[in-house]
Amino acid sequence: MLSRLSMSVRPCVSVCRWVHTKEKGKPLMLNPRTNKGMAFTLKERQILGIHGLLPPKIETQDTQAMRFQKNLKKMSDPLQKYIYLMGIQERNERLFYRVLMEDIEALMPIVYTPTVGLKYREKYCTFNDDIQGTASVALAGLLSAQRVVGKSITEHKVLFLGAGEAALGIANLIVMAMMESGMSQAEARKKIWMFDKYGLLVKGRAYETDSNQEGFVHPDPGDVKSFLDAVNVIKPTAIIGVSGAGRLFTHDVIRAMGSLNEHPIIFALSNPTAKAECTAEDAYSLTQGRCLFASGSPFAPVSLEDGRILTPGQGNNAYIFPGVALAVILSGVRHISDTVFLEAAKTLADQLTDEELSQGRLYPPLSNIREVSLQMAIKVRLCVDTNATCFLSEPLTKTLYVLCTGDAVRVFKGNGGTTRYNIIHRSLKTGFIFLLTPYPTKYLVNTRMFRTNTEMFRLSQPCVVLGGIPVHTEYRRLFLL
Repeated sequence: MLSRLSMSVRPCVSVCRWVHTKEKGKPLMLNPRTNKGMAFTLKERQILGIHGLLPPKIETQDTQAMRFQKNLKKMSDPLQKYIYLMGIQERNERLFYRVLMEDIEALMPIVYTPTVGLKYREKYCTFNDDIQGTASVALAGLLSAQRVVGKSITEHKVLFLGAGEAALGIANLIVMAMMESGMSQAEARKKIWMFDKYGLLVKGRAYETDSNQEGFVHPDPGDVKSFLDAVNVIKPTAIIGVSGAGRLFTHDVIRAMGSLNEHPIIFALSNPTAKAECTAEDAYSLTQGRCLFASGSPFAPVSLEDGRILTPGQGNNAYIFPGVALAVILSGVRHISDTVFLEAAKTLADQLTDEELSQGRLYPPLSNIREVSLQMAIKVRLCVDTNATCFLSEPLTKTLYVLCTGDAVRVFKGNGGTTRYNIIHRSLKTGFIFLLTPYPTKYLVNTRMFRTNTEMFRLSQPCVVLGGIPVHTEYRRLFLL
């Protein structure tokens, strides 16, 4: 009963994958991937040998989710919520992801912890999310800010507070973006300055610099003793805080940025909230709402004196790694280059609408994370194909390949034969199942039958039938229902 045939349908090749669960009885219930708790039906309990191991009551997953959400709302301490949610994940993964996806904006900051990748990128297919993921989401914020500032990435001058791995990761990705726009590496590095606990990274300073920092060591620009001095002397268009040292973007620093720039870019990326370089309220209020602000920790919307309500952008790595990981899995790539994260940053910035930008956001709402990750996976897959690092055959329709759910619908042909076609999307809002067929037929909404010029087909369940390969652009909009 738990066996499932999953078929990935491509224009030229079909691949069958068997997924079989042999566990029964207590082992099945102790496995969070197969356990459904009281959501097992009576028939399932009898077949799987778990009848009597559960309370006699049968609950649907809807009821389970409603109960867990009700319990979560009673909790005010984020740590208590985290422990409660992790308890669900350890017992019932399906329910955990159901609860998480229904309120992802509120729960993601609770369950999310940056994953530190190993330093084996040349031997294994791995990446460092703290360095590369943070760099990608920070660059995406800068690219989004360009639409307000009206300047190319090459016209920015960036001053970092902090010169560790996170700062270097962001700085190197910014350099890559500038080089892609036609600037040399040397010229791009001149646009980036760093200030650490010993002061500005300049030639001849008393404290040694790391070899990784050498590219961002510049001639001494003058008498700079504090970060405020650095802002006034260097005159950056953007300041990025990754120091983890608390409120070092002082009121004077923020005011100075506001006087130097019509739209100052202020990124306080240190976590947790208590270690952020400044608050969203300070950044917005001290610049009269002109600044473009992003933070590593979530901040509430800020109401200004003129009545505007601005929503600060949270530079969360969760915008990056799901789409990148999906693309890596689909492509079979063996090495993840920094170009992947440059492409991911550009894709993330492209997902921000003008309306969201006008609200003060530099990133799409986290509730859109699934669509953002999908688009990112498609673009990153194209990127690795272009750079010849993909080790799997290239599908002709990458959008469909990424959209594929892995489930299939049985199709009965008029001549008595049967086949299975891949489900490319299952709409959560309408319940519709979108099915692609290779036959050139118009799309039919929620039907059990469709006809071509020569044959009649009957489906095992109602589907939205999309005919022909590739799926046309107008059909792509249907997937967002």
